[in-house]
Amino acid sequence: MSCSLATEPTTWLPFAQTLLGGALSLIGGLGGIYLTAHIQQKRDRQSLAGAFAGEIGTIVHLIERRRYAEQLRQILDAPREPEDVPVIYSFSVRQNYFRVYEANADKLGWLPATLANDVTRFYGLCASFLEDVADLRDATLNPAQQALVLPTAWRRMEEMHKMLTDAVALGRQCEARARKLAGGPDPPKDARHTP
Repeated sequence: MSCSLATEPTTWLPFAQTLLGGALSLIGGLGGIYLTAHIQQKRDRQSLAGAFAGEIGTIVHLIERRRYAEQLRQILDAPREPEDVPVIYSFSVRQNYFRVYEANADKLGWLPATLANDVTRFYGLCASFLEDVADLRDATLNPAQQALVLPTAWRRMEEMHKMLTDAVALGRQCEARARKLAGGPDPPKDARHTP
């Protein structure tokens, strides 16, 4: 007696049901893993964006509160003669205000490309500004450097002012976009960038 699938469907039906059940379990398991990873990635992206919004917002707030651009502009706009020795704009920074950026630079790819680019530009502008401030401060303390720095100090301070105002404008945009991506509310108007 031969066994034909066409004549005896009940013999292969349990096998097909088991196979189908296993396939659905595999698909469900993999789908669950994917969904869990997707949700975690979204949370990580939101947390990273929130951290950048907080740090960038703080830096911009400090720049405005301490009136760095205004002070620099006052020095540049003060009456002077061409042969005047420049009044060097200087201050010291003893804290690292870029901790979030430094700890998460390798995760910038989690952010949308334009935001990651602008965040990097913001920190680059701020770091360059601080480097210029340190160079000018060092020049006032080291006579050998004065000869190198003082002849171009006025022009350099003009560039520093432009760099700082660009950083503040870009920082405001980055903060708003990062805060939106993080899903957080905007800070209260009275606590935001008040000089």
